Amino acid sequence: MSAALDLQDLILNTLTADAALMTMINGVWDQPPAAATSFADPKAAYISFGPHDYAEDDDEGIVSGIHTFQLDVWSRTVGFPACKQIGDRAKAILHEANLSLSTENALVEIRVPSVRYMRDPDGTTSHGIITVTALIEEP
Repeated sequence: MSAALDLQDLILNTLTADAALMTMINGVWDQPPAAATSFADPKAAYISFGPHDYAEDDDEGIVSGIHTFQLDVWSRTVGFPACKQIGDRAKAILHEANLSLSTENALVEIRVPSVRYMRDPDGTTSHGIITVTALIEEP
């Protein structure tokens, strides 16, 4: 399995396994279903995968790369508190966590170096942007 897909699966499985996070959101999605994005429930919130970048980081014969994922938090609860609680929980789950990839790839380190919050252009949706970086050694 590619390191990028392996890491995305790890992030997805790690976030959805956290009971506290899952009480705050209605899912973690690569491509959210229409029901999630419609915000039929005014308190609905979810996390989706955004852009992914890769930078080669080979060193002395070790094949490795730095993967950067953007996770987006979406909430229609009034104000930023719910969005910030979700972002804080996701950061606590992932930042410097002792996790392992399921294939021959090796996770050296996973970090959450930044989290940003903003109002979306619709004026109603709170949007959090969580940056997750991971150093992965490949076979």
